[in-house]
Amino acid sequence: MPTGLLATSDALREFQAVTSTMRQSAAWQQSTDDERAPIADFETQLLGGFEDLAARRRVLESSGLLTPDGIRAQLQPAMAQLERRIQPFEYETQRRSVTLEETRGRIERGEQVRIADGTFETVTRREPTPVSEVRAGEIRRELRALSRSERHDLIIHAFLVGDQEVLDAVEGAPKSLPVADAHTLNQLVRLRMDRSGWRDRYEVGTAIVNLRRRLGEKARQALAR
Repeated sequence: MPTGLLATSDALREFQAVTSTMRQSAAWQQSTDDERAPIADFETQLLGGFEDLAARRRVLESSGLLTPDGIRAQLQPAMAQLERRIQPFEYETQRRSVTLEETRGRIERGEQVRIADGTFETVTRREPTPVSEVRAGEIRRELRALSRSERHDLIIHAFLVGDQEVLDAVEGAPKSLPVADAHTLNQLVRLRMDRSGWRDRYEVGTAIVNLRRRLGEKARQALAR
């Protein structure tokens, strides 16, 4: 483990605490090699870099030839090199976060579904035609004539039996004149996520992204000491 002034800073101890705690988490145990390996590499590189930086600082301080500002100036190139290791990790963290949220959005909108072999398939929506628009309008009028609970039950039933015509009419309604209320739309989102079987993977992936963010933050805080 690192030693020296940098190694005993609160920020670096917090960095080490995060890396220690992450291995006890359920998300870490359920994560993939693709998720764990970059984090482990980042941890090794950063702790090694801080160890080297602390050793160099001790040598400069023991010489008694430089002021604190002078010591920091001497260490600046090494600190910049450490920062260059942090930046790609942060960029990759953001990329993973965006990918997760985009995938979640496609599943919740019904644009991506799991097929028999366990993979996901992109659903190609048919472009509306004058005939389909007329039919969608008829469906919306029929739905609006129902009570709120009847409308909710019919829409959920349409999802369960795969009646895409009804779903397209509901979800294609003008925002100024919606057919389904927030409760119904939220249940559609939950049902799609449940049917996809991707909820657990999303939650683990999100936990790993949050862990990466904390590691990046603690690394920068330690570097600033």
